[in-house]
Amino acid sequence: MNSRTLSQGIVPTEMMGRYNAAARLFSWGAIPLGAGLGGLLAEWFGMKVAFAVFAVAVFLLIPSFLHTFTTKALAEIEPPKE
Repeated sequence: MNSRTLSQGIVPTEMMGRYNAAARLFSWGAIPLGAGLGGLLAEWFGMKVAFAVFAVAVFLLIPSFLHTFTTKALAEIEPPKE
């Protein structure tokens, strides 16, 4: 199940346009911020440190994701209406 399917089951149909706009703002807006931060880290401390910092950040996000998206929570989501 991907994020598009999850959002279609969670977000009311009348709010889907606003939700998609906000999701794109944050996801596409994070790309230049991450690139800039990665570039600064690599410039100041080297490539290995930059990769290590972002790897640690990803691994720190995994437990909260797994805590939120349990099988029980996913079962409660209604399938998208056709």
